Amino acid sequence: GKWLAARRTLAEAEALAGEDAFYFPHHCDFRGRIYPMPSSGLNIQGPDLARSLLEFAGGQVIGGRDESAVGWLAAYVAKMFKAAASGKTFAERIAWTRENGPLLRRIAEDPLGNRQEWIAAADQPWLALAAAIEWVRYLDTGQGFVTHLPVFIDGSANGLQHFAALTRDADLAVSVNLIGGQDRPQDIYAEVAGQMTEELRRCADEARGDSSAKQWLKVFASGEVPRAFAKRVVMTAAYGVTTGTIMSFAGELLNELDPKGRVIAVAGEERKEARVWLAKMVRRVLASPSTAMASVQGGRLASAETFMKWLGAVTTKASSGTGGMEWTTPSGWPWVLSYGRMERARVDARFREAEGGPPTRATAWLLEESDTKLSRQTQRASAPSNFIHGLDASALVFALGIMQERGVSGVGVIHDCVGGLATEMEAISVAVREGFVMLYAENDPVRSFYRAARRQAVDPDAIAEPPERGAFDVSEVLESRYFFA
Repeated sequence: GKWLAARRTLAEAEALAGEDAFYFPHHCDFRGRIYPMPSSGLNIQGPDLARSLLEFAGGQVIGGRDESAVGWLAAYVAKMFKAAASGKTFAERIAWTRENGPLLRRIAEDPLGNRQEWIAAADQPWLALAAAIEWVRYLDTGQGFVTHLPVFIDGSANGLQHFAALTRDADLAVSVNLIGGQDRPQDIYAEVAGQMTEELRRCADEARGDSSAKQWLKVFASGEVPRAFAKRVVMTAAYGVTTGTIMSFAGELLNELDPKGRVIAVAGEERKEARVWLAKMVRRVLASPSTAMASVQGGRLASAETFMKWLGAVTTKASSGTGGMEWTTPSGWPWVLSYGRMERARVDARFREAEGGPPTRATAWLLEESDTKLSRQTQRASAPSNFIHGLDASALVFALGIMQERGVSGVGVIHDCVGGLATEMEAISVAVREGFVMLYAENDPVRSFYRAARRQAVDPDAIAEPPERGAFDVSEVLESRYFFA
């Protein structure tokens, strides 16, 4: 499947390579999130390979006195090489790229010949290769180099950033880089990964000697829980992660790190037991008062958890007398949450196995989503994520409007990931911050959602008032260099 997807992507790229420029029409989904309409893999929201093949048709000159643009390109190159990205300041990223010119040149000029260095250094190897090639071209050309590479910045746990702004929780805001003046970016993913590693080692020590913990430490060749795994847990924790979800993440991790079962056998119950053990360990870490993600009273996720529960309850009550929950996002998009109950449908079929032979009968049961009966459970569970997605879409729309007013020539968007030319990244970075502040300073999504729920509920008085909020001033985001980084 991966091979076919890669071939399809490369074939499409080859077909379009002769064009001076081409465009991706986009559409919005029911939350207002923006997606490229072409269904093929070759688009800016595609996998690593597809994204690495795309660049802006209109390049701009970089170098000379424009040190800011060179800095943005260098910082992005370091970001693509994981050794220089996590928790590093922009200055440290730029320094890493300048100091590692020989490594980048080896990878750019002969990636297959230096495959071990290349793959080991990058989480997304194709994007990293594209970045290395662009940097080497800049070094070789110097002043007057025309850059076409999209340079991307990402939100720091964007779902939690929105919850921090919604709840005005200053402690959570610090953890997800909403506060200005910080010396270096906070990395909640790395922090949680470190806390998971500590718990894993504690379980595996001589006194406890937990065999499952020892197995997982062998799976993690570095002896540490990967940041990428912690990132998946943290991102879903923003919407109420379940033990089953963590188990599925653990299974994917095993398939990646121990595909042949050298540490944990593929056959039998051993892998299932290992997944269950890791999921329980992760849940224990998340609930610990000392963890960055503690969901107990006083923990950094407590305010977000309270707000998630309120969203689920309000959405369920507002949906009871309607075809779903309807709300208009701050950008004016008609947001509708309407998940039908899954019902069994019987399908009978007859077919002939051979010419002239008797027909064979078969019966199958399929699950279909009802268009008349809502699923209260799904409405409740999906409300937090879809509400946040409606807000991040609105923040992006506001930011795009600001970019257009200021003459930004091109931009690529992947929800909470925004990219442009290095020469325009300073303007894009400012616009992203201003769009987020506009979302919360000029609007009150909490009150507007509450009013929409009261209008639709059979019993408006059953809609609870929003939870109390803190004193965080969202305008501080304007001074946060690492809000998107």
